[in-house]
Amino acid sequence: MFYSRRIRANGVARVVGRFLELQGSDLNEGLVFRQFVEFEPLTTHSQSGMPLTQEFRLFFLDGAPIVVSQYWDEGDYGALKPPIEHFTNIAARVQSRFFTMDVAKRRGGEWMVMELGDAQVSQLPEDASASDFMAALARQLGVR
Repeated sequence: MFYSRRIRANGVARVVGRFLELQGSDLNEGLVFRQFVEFEPLTTHSQSGMPLTQEFRLFFLDGAPIVVSQYWDEGDYGALKPPIEHFTNIAARVQSRFFTMDVAKRRGGEWMVMELGDAQVSQLPEDASASDFMAALARQLGVR
């Protein structure tokens, strides 16, 4: 076990060292390392072959979800929906009026926040209706 960890650490050090060498002075702020997490598969992307996972994009305004949409345009989500109440509780702590929360289902059934984004620049997934989105936004803002 110790030996295999050392080999992996040496491999990471080699790859990171080469990356830093190639980036040179163009490195912006530093490096971020993320833990590998396995997510529930959805399908394989028809063009790239990339595995797609069970992900959703949630738009929030003033802590309230206004749109919940499937993240990927491909694959059969069936009746799957994320636990909105759980993510609304998390959203209440986000200090932004208007943002997106990308969430995914982990293997084993637990849900996880993948990323928060500025909703002003986040793309509305293709399966989401732009008119429904605007109507939900207007309702939440109290605009008629």
